[in-house]
Order: sequence, then C-alpha cells, then structure tokens
Amino acid sequence: MMLSSAMPLLGLLICVVLPTATDAYPSGPPPSACTSLQPTGHNSSPQTVNAPYQITLDSDTYSPGQTVRVTLSGVSDTAFAGFIVQARRKDEFKDTTTSVGSFSSPPTGTKLMACHNNQVGTWTHSSNADKTTVTIEWTAPGTFEGDMAFRATVVQGPAQTYWENVLSTIITYDGPTIIPTTEKETGGQSTIQPIYLLLATATGLLSVLFLWQRLH
Repeated sequence: MMLSSAMPLLGLLICVVLPTATDAYPSGPPPSACTSLQPTGHNSSPQTVNAPYQITLDSDTYSPGQTVRVTLSGVSDTAFAGFIVQARRKDEFKDTTTSVGSFSSPPTGTKLMACHNNQVGTWTHSSNADKTTVTIEWTAPGTFEGDMAFRATVVQGPAQTYWENVLSTIITYDGPTIIPTTEKETGGQSTIQPIYLLLATATGLLSVLFLWQRLH
C-alpha cells in the first residue's frame, strides 16, 4: 500500500528532474554542434520533407570585407524556435567544414557563438521563443575563399521536429582578380598543386626565350 501510494509522487519527481525534449538547449546549441550543425538531445532524426524555411541574402556576390544581410525566415510565416547558421566554403579543395566570415549585431532572441577559432562566425538562438524571421549582417573575410553558401539547421518546436542542410543560394567572389591555387587546407597549412608550379616554370622559360629572340 505504501509503495502504490508513493508512485504518483515518484512520477512527479521524474517529470521535474528530467528535462523534456522541447527543453533541449533553449538558449543555444552546445559547442559539439559547431562542425556537424546537428542538434544534441533532441531524441529524433531530421525531417526528410522540404524544409518550410529559407535563407535569403541581399547580394549574390561578395568581395573582401563586404557586408551582406542574411535573413532566416519561415515560408508562409512558419514559426521556428531554434537554429544555427554558418557560412561555409563550397570549393572541395578548401575546408568546407568550418565557418567563414563574421556576423555582427545579432537581433533580440539570437546570439553569436564561438566555433572553429572564430568567435563570431556562428549565429544561433538565445531563446526558444517562436520566431518567423530574423536578420543579421555578415562580413566577408578579407581573403579569397571561392564560392560560399550559408547553411543552417532549424528547429521548429517541439524539439523533435527539425531540418538540417537548409541552404542559401551560392554567393560568389567578386573582388580583385586572384589566380586560384586549388589549395587543400589542412591544419592551417596548404599544399599548392604541382600543376601550378609547372605553369609558373613554363611561363618563366617562355619569357627568357622571347627576350633572347629580341636580343638576337
């Protein structure tokens, strides 16, 4: 009799102590989400139907240091509770797993998050209150990074309902002309492909040959 009478109290304690799935990181994702952008503690798989969310940009090109307005919104005002957004490189010869550029002046209910040694390269929610659209400014890096796109994971709320790989259109480089080196960045170092060294050598030899012909 004593055990049966204690069961309702035990159940109440479990409900109080254990967080529900809808409370999974209401003030923003943990650092473990930096690379995968996958939600943690949501106890479900991403949705497979088309996402009712979109990322729009006020420019489809960028130059070093240029500011671009980035907007995450729900299609037909579909609300969302949480999100994480980064700009990522598209060039397969570069690092496509880390954030690029910097966000600034996050609006109410959102914040900046440190990832990949970039203190302001990730934008996320700071509150799980419903939102239909949020806009922020992103500043392009001062170096050539090739084509890029903004990538997001969006949690609709409850937390079990979310979409991964919500992508913007590709934003292309439109700055000073730079000869691509097809670098593969690894651990902060890069390796220039041998073909470019060969082309540089051939160009030098042709220049010497042309000068020799002029003198003779």
